[in-house]
Amino acid sequence: MRPAICSVMVIHFDRQFDRSPVMTFSLFGDKFTRHSGITRLMEDLNDGLRTPGAIMLGGGNPAHIPAMQDYFQTLLTDMVESGKAADALCNYDGPQGKTALLNALAVLLRETLGWDIEPQNIALTNGSQSAFFYLFNLFAGRRADGSTKKVLFPLAPEYIGGRHLGV
Repeated sequence: MRPAICSVMVIHFDRQFDRSPVMTFSLFGDKFTRHSGITRLMEDLNDGLRTPGAIMLGGGNPAHIPAMQDYFQTLLTDMVESGKAADALCNYDGPQGKTALLNALAVLLRETLGWDIEPQNIALTNGSQSAFFYLFNLFAGRRADGSTKKVLFPLAPEYIGGRHLGV
């Protein structure tokens, strides 16, 4: 296997979102570095992960399906043995995401749901928090003509992070 070089950007706060009184941020930075419902949920989830024997029942925790875990383990082993793991883990995909994944998703959605969809109609995000951030700020907020648009978001089921996503 050939060596791989990966880049990682790390931003460190002494404690989550704490900063010295001299450090100042933009209004955007102030809003997104203060505590919110979602940051408190993440702290609770982190505490649960550190507690031996705790069973995670929420917070987006994925179900552990033995057949899927076995499949992914086999796939990862094959990728390591073929030298594809380093490429998959350490190289950038295109700006829209992994082309093969976008194509496969478009085919799946067309064939199973009958949707008239192409890869360019799919946006991949790194989670629901990011997806809602993009959507809320794309469709809601101040407009060039001075008007303001809002997104009506249902209270049930509750999405704890939705309240703080607008810029």
